[in-house]
Amino acid sequence: MWLFKRKGPSGFSYSSTAEDVTHGIDSSDLTAIVTVESVDDLSELFRCVKWYRS
Repeated sequence: MWLFKRKGPSGFSYSSTAEDVTHGIDSSDLTAIVTVESVDDLSELFRCVKWYRS
């Protein structure tokens, strides 16, 4: 559906992944508090963290 592929002012869309959003960010000195609404969101977060640390 076109709505999910359309990019907003941030340059991301509803279908952007955590990997897309964090690409190129050096987060080695950052601390974050993350809340999720579903197991799928949590799974995506862990996948991104695992990818970033490798």
